[in-house]
Amino acid sequence: MLSFGFAIFRQIEENRAAKKTVASNHLKNIRNFVCAASLLLAVWLGLTFVNDVPPNRYPTLGKGSVVMDTAKKSVAAVPVR
Repeated sequence: MLSFGFAIFRQIEENRAAKKTVASNHLKNIRNFVCAASLLLAVWLGLTFVNDVPPNRYPTLGKGSVVMDTAKKSVAAVPVR
């Protein structure tokens, strides 16, 4: 009878340990995902920071958010005082 009690106690402890292992693996997966995503973002931001983009690649913005075509429209010169 005493060994039966120990067997049940051992089974309960093994179940608890298994549940902790599953939760621990889940948290490790989340931590790995967050670390990988942040590393990827850091590399991407670093590469875009050091990449030199020429000014003619940027669009010229007009009124609001409409892109002006600078080849078709002339810009009036502001008189200098």
